[in-house]
Parts: sequence; C-alpha cells; structure tokens
Amino acid sequence: SVPWLALHAYLLARAFRVRSTASYVHAALALVMAVSTWHAMSFVVSLFVLTVFLWFLRSGANPLAAPRAWIFVAILCAASLCVPVLWSKLFLLSLPMQMLYAMLVAAVAARRGVSSHLARVGIALGALVLSMLLSSAVSNSMGGGQGDYSHVFALMKAKLEYFGRRPPNPQDLTPEVRLLWQGPFATASILQVIMEFPVGALILAVGIVLAVPAWWRGRGNAPEAILIALAFGSTLAACLVQRLIILPGLLTPVVAFVVLRKLKPRIGVTVMVLGIAAQAVDRAYVLPQYVIPWYQPPGRNTELAHVVEWIPEHIPSGEPIASDFVNSTAILANTRHPVILQPKYETQRSRRRAEEFHITFCQGTPEEFRELVRRYRCRYVLIDRQIMWWGTKYIGGIPNKQPSPTPGTAAAAFFSTDPKVLTSVPGYRLLYRSPIDPRSPPELRYDSYRLYELE
Repeated sequence: SVPWLALHAYLLARAFRVRSTASYVHAALALVMAVSTWHAMSFVVSLFVLTVFLWFLRSGANPLAAPRAWIFVAILCAASLCVPVLWSKLFLLSLPMQMLYAMLVAAVAARRGVSSHLARVGIALGALVLSMLLSSAVSNSMGGGQGDYSHVFALMKAKLEYFGRRPPNPQDLTPEVRLLWQGPFATASILQVIMEFPVGALILAVGIVLAVPAWWRGRGNAPEAILIALAFGSTLAACLVQRLIILPGLLTPVVAFVVLRKLKPRIGVTVMVLGIAAQAVDRAYVLPQYVIPWYQPPGRNTELAHVVEWIPEHIPSGEPIASDFVNSTAILANTRHPVILQPKYETQRSRRRAEEFHITFCQGTPEEFRELVRRYRCRYVLIDRQIMWWGTKYIGGIPNKQPSPTPGTAAAAFFSTDPKVLTSVPGYRLLYRSPIDPRSPPELRYDSYRLYELE
C-alpha cells in the first residue's frame, strides 16, 4: 500500500503542475490502489489532505479550483462505490473525502463569483461540517462504515487525553482502546522517532525554519510549504503511533532535496554525500545487531510449531478452535481450522468478540469462560500462558504490574503448572500440553500451551 501512496504523491504533484485530464486520472487511480490495500491508509491520506486543506484555509490557494481537478475527486467517488472494501467502510464519506468535498465546494463558489477569502473559507468549513454529520448519520444507520473505525478515533482521543502515556489502570480506558493501544500502535518518544532517521530529522528541522515564513504570511512556495508541514505532521503522528514511522522516512528525502537545492551546488552535494555516508554507517552498525522481537525467544517458536503440527492429526477437520488473536493467526494459516478471533479486528463485531474473550478469561471463572466459548459454537480452546497473560492481560482489564492471575479465574486455572490442576478443571478435558525437555534448563522450559476440549 505504501508504494502506491508514494506513487500517488508523485503523480498528484505532477497533476497539479501539468493539469491534464490524464494526470488527474493517474493520480486518482494510484490513490485508489493505496486505500484499497491497507485498511488504515485512509487515516494516512487524511493527514496528507489535511495539510493541503490547512494551506487552503491560510492562503486561499485551492488546488481543486484548477481546471479538470474535479476529475480527481470524481474518480475517487466512483471507486468508493465500486471497490468492495471502500464501499463497506464508506470511503465515500471518509475524512479525506470530506475535506476534498469542502475544497471542491469552495472552488465552485469561487467560480460563481465569491471572491472573498473569508467567505470561501466559511463555505468550505460549512461543507465540511455537513459532510461530517452526513457520514456519522449514514454510518450509524448502516451499523458499520466509518463507525468500524471507532477504535482508532477513541485511541487518538485517549492518547491526547493522557499525553501519549498509557494509564497504569486499564479500567481508565474503554476495552476497544485497550485492544488497540499495544504493539505497533504504542506511543514513541520524539527522541525514538528522531533516532530512526537522524540525518533526515536534522534536515527537516532546517526545512521547518524555512517554511515558517510562508505559513505565517499565507503566501510563498506552496508545494514546499505543504511538503515540509506534511513531513513535520508525519513525525508527530509517528510519535503517537509507532507504525507510522514509515511516513517521515518516506517524506524526509524529498524535504532534503528541497532544502539542499537552496545551497550552492558544491555545498549541497557535499552535505548529501556526508548524510548518505552517515546513514550507511549507522545502518551497518544497527542492522546486524537487530533482533525481531516477534520471534523471541526461539524456544517459543518451537512450541508453536509443535502445537500446529499436532492439531491436524488430533482435532477433526473443520472444527473451530478458540484462542487469542495472535495464535489464531498461526492456527488458521497452518492448520486451516476455523478460528474464533480474527487476526484483524477492523469491524465492531470482531472487536467486541476479542474484548469479551480476553476480559472473561482474565476476570471470569472457568465455567463463565466455557460458556462463552460454547456460545461461539466451539468445542476446542488453545491457551497460551505467555500471550494470554503477559501479552494481553491489559486488554482483559488487568494492570501490567499484577504478576499473576486472580485466584478463581480461568487464567489462574489454566496457567497452573500442576498436572493435577490442569486435568481437573470442571467441564474441560486436557488434550495437549507443551512437551517439556527435562534436559533443558528451567528458564527455557516455557510450558506455554494447553489445548482443551469442552465437555
């Protein structure tokens, strides 16, 4: 999806330069491919469009006032009605489309004789509010659409409310925010983000200084002002959500070109060569030492491989298996058994199921957890002691500082290492337990998995 976004950015910049029908078509089609191949791309595109919209509010320069620019919006509208994923998520009324509609209405008003900048801004803001209200009403009536992204909006609200720091008490957050505020969606410090691209960050700082006068006056080199503001906004977005670190990485090389071309050619080339050399040395030192945390420790991968080999041989084909959404991915991909929790929880329904699964497991009794799994029309449940406690207990409403499950809960019963306890949970029949090599040291005996059949 990101390569399509990069292609779109180039084609759109070219379209607003040459202003031909073909150029607008190409830019729109590239954007359609980008938003169709990653569910979160609409939020990334929102950041791009927001920067342009803010420049319009400040300067009055409206890119959609150019001849044939409406073609760009028209193609996006058509794709929103034809591409299934865009239709299901109501991309037609998404945040970026709302701002595009606002600028398009302002462009139409300008053609009809509205010459005042303040009047055009007022019209655009009015159109934006109306489109937001329409989007909310349609999403509520359909039970999906942009409402499926409620967890994203709630997460951003919570991050701003708590200044990016996840509160120690999970009860301070709604379940859907707890579900999302983890892993790649965690908050990064500004220092962490800068250290990912130190040379680019330094050049971006220079670019910000150069772009401030244009934004202050509301006039100047619009493409440069928008680009630098977008790169700065992307850096802030990467602090809020670590996964977005790719955006400043994508934009800062272009910012570097804009900044360095203002210098004398010899100085610009020298700085560029030194910057590339510094990054090469940095990567040469960092990459060989980098360890992908997802695959650590190695013994956990061995355990997972063993259980997914065991399942097809002992569980009837087609029987669904309940587990956390991390292990469900491995089960679905390697055994083809249906799973209860979706690896991707991009609908309200899938999020509600993940929330109740983890909350009941961490806070409910074994009987309550059994009834929940039964409600899914499922007879088998795979417990991962590592993921379903250390990895997801915060989702289940348990503070990270709590070292062990609450007595009497399903988590306490299944996390036991006592064979008598594991085989005597009422309503459960133990079918599988991770094999333990007695020759291995105690710290490498993970004993992660238990697979039960409900009785």
